[in-house]
Amino acid sequence: MAAKNKQGRVFHAETIGSMIRNPDNRLGGYIAHIRDVSERLELERKRLDTKVRLSIAPMRPP
Repeated sequence: MAAKNKQGRVFHAETIGSMIRNPDNRLGGYIAHIRDVSERLELERKRLDTKVRLSIAPMRPP
């Protein structure tokens, strides 16, 4: 999911949400946690790119 921070920068986000119940079990509200996962996704992309480049690289004789 893409989200925007207070400065207007768009970033990749992971969200987790839950309902909050009142003591009588009625819905009282919601709570959500949004985490920036941009760095993790970039590292995964670089790892996969390296893996592809290594898989097509010619093997050198010993």
